[in-house]
Amino acid sequence: MTYLLGIDLGTSGVKVLITDPEGLILSRGSADYPMLMPQPGWVEQDPDDWWQATILAIQNALSGLKEKPEIGAIGISGQMHGIVLLDKKDQLLLPAIIWPDQRSSSQVAEITSLMGNERLIEITGSIAATGFQAATLLWIQQNMEQVWKKIRRILLPKDYLRWRLCDEFVTDPSDAAGTGFLDGESRSWSEELLSRMHINAHLLPHVKPSMALSGYLGAKAAEEMGLKDGIPVVVGAADTAASLLGAGITEARDLLLTISTGGQLISPSISFITDDQGRLHTFCSAVEPGAHAA
Repeated sequence: MTYLLGIDLGTSGVKVLITDPEGLILSRGSADYPMLMPQPGWVEQDPDDWWQATILAIQNALSGLKEKPEIGAIGISGQMHGIVLLDKKDQLLLPAIIWPDQRSSSQVAEITSLMGNERLIEITGSIAATGFQAATLLWIQQNMEQVWKKIRRILLPKDYLRWRLCDEFVTDPSDAAGTGFLDGESRSWSEELLSRMHINAHLLPHVKPSMALSGYLGAKAAEEMGLKDGIPVVVGAADTAASLLGAGITEARDLLLTISTGGQLISPSISFITDDQGRLHTFCSAVEPGAHAA
């Protein structure tokens, strides 16, 4: 029998599950990492801490089994909104700036003035907010010119892990929806928003469905983790979207309350319905349009 390996990159630590094909948990592992606060209102993490913690958590999960399992696929979920920047040599340019970061408040006001709340909500399903990639990236444009000139890849946290796992530059609609750049209706990057903010779409990852194949575990990563190379790596989803599926919340009448580093009330919708007053965020789900879409 082949088994499944799930990785969740949280705000305070990474969690790993090994399950059978029916979802029965066979083993689990975890490892923590710190939040860095170099200035008041700034919140960062070291992406290499994520990677080392992921290796440790996988090794812990594997050690909890009597025999080394045959892993058939790897899935990823993770904290939303944060930003990881790589240069042309795929080297980190900065620590990751993550979702609780507040440095971009003036950029939020600038984006709102540029686009207007009504148009932002119409495109993205949400007003601009600190910690979202759009506002953080504008802050970098305006305050770190030399870093801005060197950017060649813009990644969400879980997608940095994917890049380390299988060298693929990919994200999914549920996580991309929290950047402030995604057209929620079409599930593709908004040309209008990117053009108005002077951002080249080639810097952003390809958007693929959550259940699509993104690549295969590379030899170097496999060796570090104690796994075989060539294991399929599924695109995965934002932690919020993944939690809905994990809790069986798939109907519009259902509601999920999560209490973690950040708390949320979440309810699914079968279409991309937005709140025109911007009181709610509408993000894409891990399920493709058809039955349960937004």
